[in-house]
Amino acid sequence: MGRWRFLLVPLTIAIPLTIAGCGSGGISGEYGGEECVYDKLDFRGNGTVYITVMGMEQSGEYKVDGDKVSLGAPGGASLVFTRNGDVLEAGVMGEIMRCEKL
Repeated sequence: MGRWRFLLVPLTIAIPLTIAGCGSGGISGEYGGEECVYDKLDFRGNGTVYITVMGMEQSGEYKVDGDKVSLGAPGGASLVFTRNGDVLEAGVMGEIMRCEKL
């Protein structure tokens, strides 16, 4: 997982984590863990998420559509997670990143 942090830190810091068309619902609480590139994803249940990477926290917005949770930025950078129970999964560089509910 350490190599993912190294490779994705520039992407995660560059994304101000705003998404066109605010939306929320169906997810709240903190996610993270050993298989997650983020230190913590803190979904507030109102469309606001606080993302912590390498000790730096940014706020942003997220959108839920069924079992899909989208974090993204204007200009095309985005990350779509699929909810699988209490785990958010996303394909990253050919591997699956898993962020578990903390």
